[in-house]
Amino acid sequence: MPTPRSSLLTSQMAEQRRSSAARVIAFEGVDGAGKSTVIELVAAHLRSRGVTVNMPRVGKEHRSKPTRMIRRLTRNRANLDLSGRAEMLLYAGREAQVLDEHVRPAIARGETVLLDRSMLTSVVLGAYGRGLDLASCEAIAAAASGGLQPDVTGMSIALNNTG
Repeated sequence: MPTPRSSLLTSQMAEQRRSSAARVIAFEGVDGAGKSTVIELVAAHLRSRGVTVNMPRVGKEHRSKPTRMIRRLTRNRANLDLSGRAEMLLYAGREAQVLDEHVRPAIARGETVLLDRSMLTSVVLGAYGRGLDLASCEAIAAAASGGLQPDVTGMSIALNNTG
């Protein structure tokens, strides 16, 4: 549950972002749903309109070394015995790194940031994928994000057209 101080900080951050041209747009969805394709199309459209676009992840590769290391750890099938709580915390840590290393500086420069996944991934993975308490997952994500939320989140849905 947000405290008065955290609510004030979140409000101040939102107001600061509204006063600039910077935007954070996140894309969520299962692997293979077309997020990377959509992000490339949106980036091209925004750039054609003179918007400076920042993409912390290009294709399947993160620009941040710590983020790449965490992704390799969580995607390695040898780590299938990783506990749900540990995995959720790693995902939240990965997104916190992206926010601190790329998103916050880009916002300060007035850039629009396109994210391939956001803190929402850690909440969905933890609560719905691993059966952890939703409120606990949301609290961890809120702490890890430092109050920074995307302005818009798009969802890519893959439909199975067999048959």
